[in-house]
Amino acid sequence: MTSKFFNTDADRDLWIKLNAERISYFNRTVLKESAQDLGSVDKIHSCMYISNNQLDYDENKKNKPRFSLEELLSLTDEEILKLDLIRRVNL
Repeated sequence: MTSKFFNTDADRDLWIKLNAERISYFNRTVLKESAQDLGSVDKIHSCMYISNNQLDYDENKKNKPRFSLEELLSLTDEEILKLDLIRRVNL
């Protein structure tokens, strides 16, 4: 699949997985939902499915993904959560 933001499918797939982990962390800590398995990009309403949809949206409507691959790789869950909340306020 051609990606607007990533040079390889492997990088795109890694972003989807890491963002799915971020979604799961957000759901557990902010929304106080019970832990859930990440699922798959084909399992509706799973974190992987939502993450894939977010990236599809970003690739079609935005100039950059909501988080860079570097941010998802290097920041802690707490740091990404803070960044996520700041970016939601500044939309």
